[in-house]
Amino acid sequence: MEGKFTRKALAPELERVLFDRTMVTERLAVQDVYLLMEACQLTITHPQLDERLKDQYRALGRRMQELMRPHVSEFFSEFCDLGWHREFDE
Repeated sequence: MEGKFTRKALAPELERVLFDRTMVTERLAVQDVYLLMEACQLTITHPQLDERLKDQYRALGRRMQELMRPHVSEFFSEFCDLGWHREFDE
């Protein structure tokens, strides 16, 4: 995916986007929040992902987990927490 989308060309805007904390209003279903949490859990396992980005994905995923907590049982909450620990993967 070279062409105009080089690291050098993307760097300024990507840096701005990654640290932009402007609130975006969006309605999310429990299903959406669960899938976002799972995606974050999976993303942090990528071996070439920078640790700072892993920390951001971990924080986002944990926020999604907390948003979901009032809508699921304690049993399911415990299951979700295991997703942060690779040793429990099957």
